[in-house]
Amino acid sequence: MEQVEPYITPVYLIGQSLATSNQLALDEQPRTAAFERNGSLQVSATTVANTTSWGRFLPDQTRSACTNISSPGVLEVRTGQTATQSYTACDLEALPVNHPLPGARDARTFGAQLARVGNDGTPDATSATTQVVVYASAGVYDVQVVAPALIGLYRLTLALNEEAVPGHVDVQVICSEGLLELADGVSCGCDAGEFLKADGTQCLPCQATFYSVRGASNCLPCGKPSDKGEPNTGMDCEGGVLNGTYRDFWASQALTTVNANQSNTFACDTPGVCLGGKESACAAGHEGPLCSVCNKGYYATAEQLCAPCDVEPLGDGVKAVVLLGGLLLGVTFGLFVMCAALRTTHRTYPARLYHHLYHYLYHYLYHYLYHQLMHSLSQWIPALVWQLSCPPPVGDADLSRDGHHAWRALCIHPGQSC
Repeated sequence: MEQVEPYITPVYLIGQSLATSNQLALDEQPRTAAFERNGSLQVSATTVANTTSWGRFLPDQTRSACTNISSPGVLEVRTGQTATQSYTACDLEALPVNHPLPGARDARTFGAQLARVGNDGTPDATSATTQVVVYASAGVYDVQVVAPALIGLYRLTLALNEEAVPGHVDVQVICSEGLLELADGVSCGCDAGEFLKADGTQCLPCQATFYSVRGASNCLPCGKPSDKGEPNTGMDCEGGVLNGTYRDFWASQALTTVNANQSNTFACDTPGVCLGGKESACAAGHEGPLCSVCNKGYYATAEQLCAPCDVEPLGDGVKAVVLLGGLLLGVTFGLFVMCAALRTTHRTYPARLYHHLYHYLYHYLYHYLYHQLMHSLSQWIPALVWQLSCPPPVGDADLSRDGHHAWRALCIHPGQSC
C-alpha cells in the first residue's frame, strides 16, 4: 500500500557502459565497464472507479484487498437518524489508495446519491438526494446516510466524478422507535390517543379531555367546551380515544373523530334511558331527543319510562269491535226469529215458559253484548279522534328525524303510545 501523499524514495542503480564512438570508429572491440549510481524515484497511485469497492478495507487483508472485500448487506436506518456506510478507494492493481480525494495532484471527488426504489425495482431519479462523503483512513471513505422522512427501500450509489462505481447498497428506512407505520405504507406516526412531537421523533399522550386518531400530529378537545372554556362533561375520551357520550348523556348527532370536538352533549331527564356511545343509543322502547319519546308499541309510565303495550289500540281494538258488532247483529236476528216463532206457538206452551225464555234471551244476553260493544267503542273512538285531529304537517316526509319524533309525541301519543 502506498503512502498518503506521492513521495520520493532513494534507489540504487547498477549498470554497464558501452563502447565510445571513437572506439567504434577505430574498429576496436567494444568494451564494457560496470558502474554504480545513487538516485531517487517519485511514487504515486491513482484511484480508479472500476476497482473501488463497497465495504471497509482491513489492514491485515491480502494484497488483492479491494477484490476480497465482503459486500455489505442491507443498511437499516430509522427515520430522522443517520447511518454510516463505508467503501474503499482502489487503484489499477486493486490495492487501496492511501490518500484522499480531492488532493494536490488529483482534483476528482466522490459523490454518493440515495434514491427511493419504485414498485418496478428501479430507483426514482427525481427522489435522489446527495449524501455526505468523509475520508476515514487507509483508503476508506464513510458515506453519512441521512434517512428520508418516508419509509421504504432506497438505493445508495457512488460515482467518481462522472464515472459510476460498480455495485450499490440497499438501504431500508424504517420508523423511529416508538412510531408506527401508517396505512399509506410510507409514513410513520402515533397511535390513537397520542400525537407526534414537533421534531417528528417521539409520540406523546393526549391530555385528559382530549382525543386523537392514529397518525395525528395534535389532539382535539373531547366535545365542544362551554362558553367559559370549561371541558365538556358528557363525552367520554378515556385514554385519549373517542368513545362517545357517557351513560345518561345524549348528543344530537352521531359522533365521529371529525365532529366530536364541535359537538354538544345534553344530560338526559330520565336516568337509565340514555345508554351513551357514539350513536347516543336509547334503552328499549325509547327514541328521539334525550331518548324521551316512546316507540310505537310502548307507552310512557309515571316514571317517564317506556313500557310495552299489551294490545294495540287501533289494531286489535278494531278487530274486537267488528267481532262484537257482528255477534250482536247475529244475536238480534236470532232473537227476532225466535220471538216470531214463540208468538205463533205460545198458545201451545204455558205463558210462564214463554215469558222466561224471552226475558233471558233479550234482557240478559242482548244487554250483555250491547254493553261489551259500548265499552270497546269507548276505548277505540278517542284513539281515532287523536289521529284525525292531529294530521301530519305538510311535507312530513321532509321532516328531520327529531322533528318527526316530536310530532308523534305530541299528536299521535299524547302522554302515552298505546
